[in-house]
This record gives sequence, structure tokens and C-alpha cells, in this order.
Amino acid sequence: MDYRLPDVLEPRLVDLNQRHVPGDDLVLEPPGLADRYKAACEYGQLLWAELAETRRYLRDAIAGGDRADSSALDAGPVIAESQAWQQWAERYEHICSALAGRSGDAGFGRSEATLIARSHGVEIGEGIPRQE
Repeated sequence: MDYRLPDVLEPRLVDLNQRHVPGDDLVLEPPGLADRYKAACEYGQLLWAELAETRRYLRDAIAGGDRADSSALDAGPVIAESQAWQQWAERYEHICSALAGRSGDAGFGRSEATLIARSHGVEIGEGIPRQE
């Protein structure tokens, strides 16, 4: 699953122009609001990109690749202890959910983490994982 940058982090997609409220009163935005919003978006984009890179690192470098690329499972440092797989899976799940935004990822991150762990012979779930 590829995660798309949330629209709220794209200043050109959010209208900060004048607006009307009930009673036809015109609401003026404070001076500099657009510049502050743009700066906040740039910072949010940076954080989002770092989180996406962390997800790739956890998947490819730490866990040895995703299930779609079985050749990657032989490369890179693979987690040795089954208890560490549980911690890895929980962190991976949280990162995927954060990247998906407010709507969440409907369990995709957890499913992907479970499949990656299984490809290494480890069952994760509630409690301590079992080594097969």
C-alpha cells in the first residue's frame, strides 16, 4: 500500500480566503495566516516524509523486505528474537496508521506486519509471539 500525503498538508488545496458566517458577516483572516499555514504545511510534509521513510526502513532494512519481494528477505539484518518481532509489528502498525491519516489504515499495517513476520517463521499476535 502506498500512502498519499494528506490534503491538509497541501496549502494550495485549502482555501484561506475570506468567508461568510451566519448573518452575512465577513470574517477576515489574521494577517500572515496564509504564510503561517504554508510554513506549518511544509513542516508537516517533512514529518510525513520522515515517517514514510521510517516505515520503509522498518520493512526493508530491519525486517528484510516486504512479502511481495521474497528475494529481499535474504538481504539486510533480520530480527533475531521473536519478542522483538512483536515490538517491531506494533511499531510498524502505528506508523502505517499514522501515515493513513485520520481514517486509519483499516488494519493494513498490522496485516502486512503479520505476513512479513510469518515469512520469517514467526507468528505474532496478542501476547508473546511463537517461533515456528
